[in-house]
Amino acid sequence: MSARGMNPAVVVVALLLAAGLITVFVIKGGGPKQATGGSSSLPSIERPGVQPTPSPLALETQDQSQPESVETEPEPPVPVVVEVATVLPALIAAAADGDADRVRALLEGGEAVDQRDDNGRTALIAAAAGGHMETVFALLDAGADPLAKDDRGLSARDHAIARADDNGLRLAKVLEGAIAAVVGAATDQTK
Repeated sequence: MSARGMNPAVVVVALLLAAGLITVFVIKGGGPKQATGGSSSLPSIERPGVQPTPSPLALETQDQSQPESVETEPEPPVPVVVEVATVLPALIAAAADGDADRVRALLEGGEAVDQRDDNGRTALIAAAAGGHMETVFALLDAGADPLAKDDRGLSARDHAIARADDNGLRLAKVLEGAIAAVVGAATDQTK
């Protein structure tokens, strides 16, 4: 469809609509007599929810063989929701879901136990944040680092405490024990 031969107002309105700078317009009939009492054969343009006023602009259509538009109730605008999907590594996704069997299978298949997602979370952090005790044990048994921190500087223990429930507190104690074991092992190696 070419813009040649079209009313310049139509082209401007189309460009503004395409750029998202104006809202939806409802084009009401265009017979010899308008509901507003005018004698113009041009259609009036209204915004939904705004009182109609006669418009000096006329919207023309390319195909004049189309019957005049039928007045209908305008549909409410549909909000556009844009979600940015983060694809989690399989191990972290399984840990976040609390799927301990899948976590074990992925680890046996060669997945790195301390791999990170886009937010710096490890599988251990994801499991602790979800309150998944069995998954936390599976990851600790596989050598997951209980000292690892995400991009916000929070460890698995911090995420467990943030749950603010009994399960989170139990997980925090388990993780404190794992941290003590790692720190104790490091201290023994330096002696």
